[in-house]
Amino acid sequence: MRYIAHILSAMFAVVFFTQGFACGDTNPKSETTTEQTTDASTKDESSKDEGTKDTDTKDESTKDDSKTETVPDVAKELPVESVQESAQETVTKEENVVDSPKEADPQDTTGSKCTGTESVVKFKTSDNVELEADYWQASKEGQGVVVLFHMVPPTFNRTSYPQRVRKAIHDMGLNVLNVDRRGAGNSGGTASQAYTGLTARLDMEAALRFLGRAACGFDSKNILLVGASNGSTSVLDYTVNRSDSTLPDPKALLFFSPGSYTETQNKIRDHLATLKTLPILFLYPTNEASYSKGFDDGTSSVWSFFEIQGGQHGTQNFDNGALEAKALPEFLKWIKTHLVP
Repeated sequence: MRYIAHILSAMFAVVFFTQGFACGDTNPKSETTTEQTTDASTKDESSKDEGTKDTDTKDESTKDDSKTETVPDVAKELPVESVQESAQETVTKEENVVDSPKEADPQDTTGSKCTGTESVVKFKTSDNVELEADYWQASKEGQGVVVLFHMVPPTFNRTSYPQRVRKAIHDMGLNVLNVDRRGAGNSGGTASQAYTGLTARLDMEAALRFLGRAACGFDSKNILLVGASNGSTSVLDYTVNRSDSTLPDPKALLFFSPGSYTETQNKIRDHLATLKTLPILFLYPTNEASYSKGFDDGTSSVWSFFEIQGGQHGTQNFDNGALEAKALPEFLKWIKTHLVP
């Protein structure tokens, strides 16, 4: 009996242990939890990997899609000065392609080629004075140019050359640049420096540089410079003693009422090697004849002299009346003779 009791007791213990395991004992439950944690961790890592991949994909997509937006976004964040400098560098690069004389002033741009129209332009001298001018383009490229310098500033300005006079020049197929000299009209600078000292030539130099950059262009071998009263000072100074030797020589000059002021910096007879072969028209009223006639002595066979009977000083002869009827035909004939084929 005792032996049978032991056997039953052992069998009962085996059954109990087996049922306990099937119902979920503490140790097996702990192992199951560990497995689930490991699976969750694996899933998290997988999700993390997939998330990283998605993020990378989105980043790559973002990079690709935003390439064209990067520059303007950065430009918006730059200081104004930096944006302006970048823009200026771009302009400089574009200008350099033209391969022509350059100045810093971006306002020198004249638009499309050879419009045949007149517009107001601005440009700067080498000593940083801003000048304003009327620029009347020829109707086609490679034509001659007439540069007009008015009488003493600030009393006179570029309006001394009326539009009807500028149109008559332009109608010959020429470019016309009518400049407010420094200290006059809408130009900056000091008036006296337009005709005295080394600055007297700089306005004309700036005008020729501007023309060298102009979209329409001009024939650098066909330039006629006109100076009325002490505008003739700048014309003479440019011709015989300009500071920039790379600028073109004029083909002819027109001194409209020249006088002793014409020679403030340079004497005509001191520069005969340059001037005696250069066609110059001395155009003057009767009461100013003595100065101009002093050169009518056979020194040059290409100088010409015309007296306006009862005329006025310089561009005051453009009165749209009797005086203009005397002066303008000679004025225009000189231009046509030397610039129009």
